[in-house]
Amino acid sequence: MGIDTSCLKHWSPLELMIGVGLLCPVGVLKAQDNPALRWQYSAQGILSYQKSQTPEGLFNPGRLILDDPLNQLSYEARTDVSMEMQSIRLDLRPRLIGSQSRSSEASQWQNQQPDIQWNHATINWTSSWLDLHYGLENYQWGPGEILSPSHTLTGDSILDHLGFYEAPGYQQLRANGSWGENLSLVLLFRPSFSLLKKPAEDQAVLLKPEWRSSDGRWFLGLTVTGQKFEEPTWGLYGQSELWDASFIYFDASITQDLKAKIPLPAEESWLIAQPESKALQHTALAGARYNFPGGADLRVEYLRQSRGFSRLAWNNYRQAIRSADPSLRLPLILQSWSGTQPFASSDLLYSSLRWPDIYKGHFNLQTRLMHSLSDPSALIGLVLDDHVGDHMQWLLEYYQSLGSKDQDLTRGISQILTFACRYAI
Repeated sequence: MGIDTSCLKHWSPLELMIGVGLLCPVGVLKAQDNPALRWQYSAQGILSYQKSQTPEGLFNPGRLILDDPLNQLSYEARTDVSMEMQSIRLDLRPRLIGSQSRSSEASQWQNQQPDIQWNHATINWTSSWLDLHYGLENYQWGPGEILSPSHTLTGDSILDHLGFYEAPGYQQLRANGSWGENLSLVLLFRPSFSLLKKPAEDQAVLLKPEWRSSDGRWFLGLTVTGQKFEEPTWGLYGQSELWDASFIYFDASITQDLKAKIPLPAEESWLIAQPESKALQHTALAGARYNFPGGADLRVEYLRQSRGFSRLAWNNYRQAIRSADPSLRLPLILQSWSGTQPFASSDLLYSSLRWPDIYKGHFNLQTRLMHSLSDPSALIGLVLDDHVGDHMQWLLEYYQSLGSKDQDLTRGISQILTFACRYAI
């Protein structure tokens, strides 16, 4: 009986290389019991079910813009392998992902073919003052929970982190340098080509110096990001401990960019937008956090976006869509979604409370509240999880939008229920 290799045709050259690299060092070197090789291995199996409801309304007519699956059953196998020899380390995290889903318009479940994804695959070199990393990774920073405005190369927000979410990796070269216990410097380069099946990213360079106090009570970081065909973006973030367990922090970015496209009233009709012109645009987050005795954590954050929609802008959009000629209605709707993710309002307030071990050392509870200050809409979330034995963890997560129809936080999400179970070895 021959071996079926048809699946290999769908793999990119780098995926095949990583697969061979995964087998050879572990199989050959471990078989020889090479004392110079140190390696670690872990695996997880994840099964999750998600039920969601996407509202139909002024900004989503007939669910043409957003039509999330009404029911989705997903399974995922995660493997983490780390091999280290002297100053070189190879980290590989392949994921096998598959799902079944059913939309609001379909009566039958649709199968998604299992696929191998690489969110992390890096080769690393470490010295006493310099670390080099190349490959797929998701490098994060920033003290905020809802968003990191100074990190313009990654668009993740808290709304992406459902279930046992794992952030997607980006192909990049990263150099981390440190001088003493206070100063560190990160240089990050993203090439315009892609060695994996992922879409190629625009070429980008980021420089991030950071200074931390010797006692660890405060830090301050600066970022400068340059992307091809775009103006540079400057970022600043920091955190300070006011007294024991009490912190204040901020995270902001500023760049020269196009003004937000907002409909303007005319004498007889609605203009789709102002003439395109550039101005300084900013995104800024300010927050405070308090850690209670016993591990509970309370935080409040305020987000301000100059490109976001004010209360007047939202009213203009609704009136423009209702009164627009049918041929212009869809472009107006699409325009309201363009460049406004993950939040469209200019002002947003967020709070969260984490309460671990709420009952006899079991059950971790987190509540989240997101409120748009530009219109009367909100999103409330509840997350409950617990460990069963040494290997299993389950999670229940629920989000419900609050407010009248066709508002910022009610036009895209009505409710989401997620139940996930993870088994690790």
